[in-house]
Amino acid sequence: MRVMKFGAASVNRASRLHDLVRLIQAEIDTPQVVVCTTIPSITDSLIDAARRAAGGDETLGDRARRDLWNRHRSLAEKVVQDDWEREALYQEWANILKMFDRLIRSIATLRDLSPRGVDAVAALGEHFITHLIAVVLRQGGVAAQVIDATELIVTDNNFGVAQPLTEETADRVQARLQPLLKRRIVPVITGYIGATRDGLTTTFGRGGGDYTAALIGAVLQADEVCIWTDVDGILTADPKIVPEAHSLSELSYDEAAEMGSFGAEVLHPRTLVPVTEQGIVLRIRSALDITQPGTRIVTTPRPSTHAARAIISVRGLSLLTMKLVQSEDWAPDWASRALARLADVGVDVLMFAHNGGERSITLTIRASDAPFVRDNLATTFGYEHNAGLVQDVVTIASVAMVAVINTPNGEALTPRILRALGRSGAHILEMSQNISSRHVSFVLPEDELEHTVRILHDDLGLAR
Repeated sequence: MRVMKFGAASVNRASRLHDLVRLIQAEIDTPQVVVCTTIPSITDSLIDAARRAAGGDETLGDRARRDLWNRHRSLAEKVVQDDWEREALYQEWANILKMFDRLIRSIATLRDLSPRGVDAVAALGEHFITHLIAVVLRQGGVAAQVIDATELIVTDNNFGVAQPLTEETADRVQARLQPLLKRRIVPVITGYIGATRDGLTTTFGRGGGDYTAALIGAVLQADEVCIWTDVDGILTADPKIVPEAHSLSELSYDEAAEMGSFGAEVLHPRTLVPVTEQGIVLRIRSALDITQPGTRIVTTPRPSTHAARAIISVRGLSLLTMKLVQSEDWAPDWASRALARLADVGVDVLMFAHNGGERSITLTIRASDAPFVRDNLATTFGYEHNAGLVQDVVTIASVAMVAVINTPNGEALTPRILRALGRSGAHILEMSQNISSRHVSFVLPEDELEHTVRILHDDLGLAR
């Protein structure tokens, strides 16, 4: 039995949707489950619309609504030939848009956007694409049925970073999916989302569709969970930066989890937990070239001869620093208040530094989140700012993060990394190393990223 997860690389063009159908058709005699997620920019536009509505401005909601409809309708016109199926699909989408309109109006009226509201809005893109994929599969002769993950995955109420309730989720997955699989019907499931016991929609955070696939694969004791993405597995570096970067044939669960935690776009950091517990093979493959084997993630991979495993790089970030004036009131709870606030509103903090000597905290976040983060920190520390205890938040835009992942029991790479950084002339804004030396990560100006990564890849011997 296989669980296959398809995301942006598989759903953003008509040709890719046809490839998806062929992949399912090729394994038609094997029980299969399909998990789908939408294009990340669609989710971002929905969330931005909700944030703007909380300020009383619904115009971005109108734009997001049109974009959601037009992009999906354009695909449907190219891939859905049956008139009845197309009209039924458009009716499903119209109902989803009505829900979006109600949510935006409610947020704008209340002038408040809770984490619960963010999740309700963010999940709508998954509903759009899942219905389209089910139609395309049926058109290709595959018996397929849409299943809303809110029927399957029961979570706590930590909106934005929900945790599944294992036993209840397992019971629902087995009861709902096994009868379909026995009849050779392919369930097409919305990734990224779940629901509380009360039926309130929750999300797992960015990239949570991979996690959905892993959860379902673990419950069903799948032979393999395969994530189809836009690169041939996990590579030694971003191939757009380092053309000679190559895919890693095998990784351990621990290595892959560490890479995911540093923003490796092909892997959500929580994805490994369910498959690790069951010893299920997780494979990362390219939807752009299905002939490539990709990367297998297993318990005990073949040993590597390289000094490091990979270089993970993340663009489009901002660095925010909040500094307190000299005061006897300094305490660690200043930092915890900032982090707690951002967790409550669903913002991912990719790197965090707390400097007691300077009485400052520094956050590395996605650039798209920076204005929202500034507003929330201003609200959280409004009293202290008015009392002259907190300086204005300083933003350094257009930064990037790089993490070098060491091999298990490998040599200490820090001296070699520092020499490479010296040779590159990079201006390091923040740097971190874990106690076991399994990784070294740092933040630098984005315009220095490509040159620095190329030198690191060469100096650390990651080329073939």
